[in-house]
Amino acid sequence: MGPSITSAVKTVTGTFTAAFAISIVMALCAAGFVLSLRKVR
Repeated sequence: MGPSITSAVKTVTGTFTAAFAISIVMALCAAGFVLSLRKVR
């Protein structure tokens, strides 16, 4: 999914800056979800 989203953002905006910003936000969200997981009993 990443390459598809990145190429779509690059095509629309003409630069990779927005794609990098979106990637950073998605990585922070994923880290938050992982940290919110509880241990398995």
